[in-house]
Amino acid sequence: MKKYCLLLLSVLLVAFLLLTACSSTKTATTTKTETATITATATTTSVATTSTSTSALKPQDGGIFRRIHNEFPTGSIGIPWKVAGISDIWLNTIVEPLFQIGNDGKFVGILAKSYEWTNNGATLVLHLREGVKFHDGTPFNAEAVKWNIEQGIAAKIGSYKIFTSVEASDEYTIKISTAAYDASLFPTIASNPADGVYGYIISPTAYQTNGEEWANTHPIGTGPFKFKEYKADSYLLAERNDDYWGGKPHIAGIKSILIPDPVTAQMSFEAGEGESISFLGLAYKLLHDLLPKGYQSDTWPELKSALIPSSGNPNSPFAKQEVREAVEYAIDKQKICDTVFYGFYEPQYQFATPALRPARPGFVPRTYDAAKAKELIEAAGYPNGFSTTLYCGEVFNGDDIPLIQSYLNAAGIQTTIQIVTVAKWIDMETNGWEDGLLISPTGNDASLAKYYYRFWWTPDAPNWSRGLYWTALNRPPELQAMLDKFMAEPDAQKQIEMGKDIAEYQAEICIAIPLWDWTSAQILQPYVHDVRYDHSVQFTPYNWDWVNGWIEQDKIKK
Repeated sequence: MKKYCLLLLSVLLVAFLLLTACSSTKTATTTKTETATITATATTTSVATTSTSTSALKPQDGGIFRRIHNEFPTGSIGIPWKVAGISDIWLNTIVEPLFQIGNDGKFVGILAKSYEWTNNGATLVLHLREGVKFHDGTPFNAEAVKWNIEQGIAAKIGSYKIFTSVEASDEYTIKISTAAYDASLFPTIASNPADGVYGYIISPTAYQTNGEEWANTHPIGTGPFKFKEYKADSYLLAERNDDYWGGKPHIAGIKSILIPDPVTAQMSFEAGEGESISFLGLAYKLLHDLLPKGYQSDTWPELKSALIPSSGNPNSPFAKQEVREAVEYAIDKQKICDTVFYGFYEPQYQFATPALRPARPGFVPRTYDAAKAKELIEAAGYPNGFSTTLYCGEVFNGDDIPLIQSYLNAAGIQTTIQIVTVAKWIDMETNGWEDGLLISPTGNDASLAKYYYRFWWTPDAPNWSRGLYWTALNRPPELQAMLDKFMAEPDAQKQIEMGKDIAEYQAEICIAIPLWDWTSAQILQPYVHDVRYDHSVQFTPYNWDWVNGWIEQDKIKK
């Protein structure tokens, strides 16, 4: 499978760092909806909002905002249902979503103003923003949204099986019907391209006029910036959309630049060759190195790391629960977070969202206990220990990997590290591996439904057909039954209790070994103003205020 969506995931902890006082504030309004059998209202966030600059200077127009990244798109950058991996990071200023998920688990309207459930929860009605145009001048309306959703269904992406019909009932109203209420529907509509594809909207006219091959590299959306130029494995350039519905941005353009080597990238940023820098999975290094030098920083919770065992193979030692428990006891997660990650990461002991952590009062985590680890390995039938392989994708190969190896070795699990390419790592995720442990990122979603409908946990999930990850993992049928019941429950409070049951069960059987939550960061030059992260919503690449952000022109290195 080519989808590289686990790398973005984004995520749900309350960020524990906000290292400068510079911020921009987005206003939110609530739109009332019609009375329905089940009614809910989306908070609509407008990008054209009041922002208070920390500088006495008047905001200036112009300048290309250069964003340095260490990862680049692995799939289409212009077709949402073909997007893979972090392509949406590069798309966020060009292509916009219908909704995004708030940190309270509720849905925040962007191109959609509000929503309501009708027909006993079997139909989701979306009310769209009016007067919006795509970058090619064609109107954003219900027919355009309908076409986009139908493309995802035809491509058999995500929860496509739950759609029974998609109807444009008038110019700005969409009705999405299912056979019965399903909790995975709204997260499918509100997810970013790497997770759901149905909520990001491109111009049907541009696609149909120019063809699929052209559209792959020419994103035509409704965002504050318009596609200008793309050079694969090098950069993507977007120019200001003067007619943006949210207000004309100050910045003249945005250039997303790939510099895969972290040392080279950081040197380039410090030399003034970029206005911001962010690293997937390596933010702790940027924070450690650059904060003492006086740079601005926005931080947010992102993914978490986990060790996925080959428990689906009955001949693997990891098929035994005692061995999986031994692995967790063997690793001093807190020490690794404090040393390798400089205290910017937090150890975790459950596969659960922050809202469910701990799953139940009295939850006892498996904290570091070397003696207990050895005892469990012997009880599992390995008095002399055993040998295994720790597989690690090259992008996750940090200083924590040899430490994990040393802890496992000390417990009697003689571990060989094998670093694999991104392509090989994705293949192992989707097609499995014979034996060993695979280090993998996993999500941290504010929406319980989004978290539990994902593709990590269950094979043959009735409503999820994008493709299963962690295929070497043993998934008990009891887990599937619990998830099926969860997805059919419309009551939010009951869902929370069911979610606790699921998290508790996963921890009880030690289905896999959670390690630590990541912190992500965008480091900014001091002459950048008001391009700040919005903590009111769950992380998506859409969180920055690109309309009110501006750059001191005389400080830009040409």
